[in-house]
Amino acid sequence: MSWSAWVIFGLGLLVFEILTPGGFFTIFFGLAAFVVATLVWLGVLDAGSGQWLLFAVLGTVLIVVLRPVLRKRFETNTPKVDQLVGEIAIALEPMDANGRGKVELRG
Repeated sequence: MSWSAWVIFGLGLLVFEILTPGGFFTIFFGLAAFVVATLVWLGVLDAGSGQWLLFAVLGTVLIVVLRPVLRKRFETNTPKVDQLVGEIAIALEPMDANGRGKVELRG
């Protein structure tokens, strides 16, 4: 593939990452596509199979190395509903017939 095709492919993967509620997967393959595009542009890579092999290996390495770092960085500390079961909250207003109302939990 030409270097411009790799750039378009990489941009497509980055857009796909933005549009999907993923967990940081395709962003790394998009970055790998940009690296392959740069190497093709510089004339370091010529063979199509070598380009795809480097793309696959580099994308996988980036996922293994950088994904845990990004997930930790962007992970929220909002508790999941299952973690709230059994907690005691203070009612701030009267509850309706369905048990709905405003409460204070953990400050």
